[in-house]
Amino acid sequence: MPLDQNHVIRLLAEADAETIAANRGKKFESVAEYMFKETGCAVRGNLTSPMGSEQIDLAVAHLGILGPVPTFFLVECKYWRSTVDSKAVGYFLNTCRSRQVRLGVMISRNGITGDAAEATRAHSLAYAASANGLNLIVIHESDLVGVSSDAEFIDMLVMAWMEAAATGGVGRPS
Repeated sequence: MPLDQNHVIRLLAEADAETIAANRGKKFESVAEYMFKETGCAVRGNLTSPMGSEQIDLAVAHLGILGPVPTFFLVECKYWRSTVDSKAVGYFLNTCRSRQVRLGVMISRNGITGDAAEATRAHSLAYAASANGLNLIVIHESDLVGVSSDAEFIDMLVMAWMEAAATGGVGRPS
């Protein structure tokens, strides 16, 4: 089924126009929520752990539509003007670990810090998490804009998850 790219682009433009960082982030989350819901996934947004120590942008579940991708995973959205640093990636991975999920998906405007080939900075955290059964996928804003159907989005997620699971590094759309 086609995705409404005009809707995605409009939401991204609204996020970019926001002057308050929290509002930019919420608009960016709405893009991710739209993409997952359009594939047939169940999505819950804006959750907080009972003790108030962990904030979850999106919790996503699917009943097979994403093939081998774990059926429950967490999504963190960062609409930062710079790359997402190790501190934010580590916090997200720690939240995933405490929830015992096997997949964390970070959707970021500009990716994460470090070099994938050298496994430096935030990329190094993916290797450590993978050794404990938690894989990390990083999707850039440009990846979302380039997807025109739910099938393309599903393929992008599956391929990125396969890369993360097979290599222990950060999974990225090809």
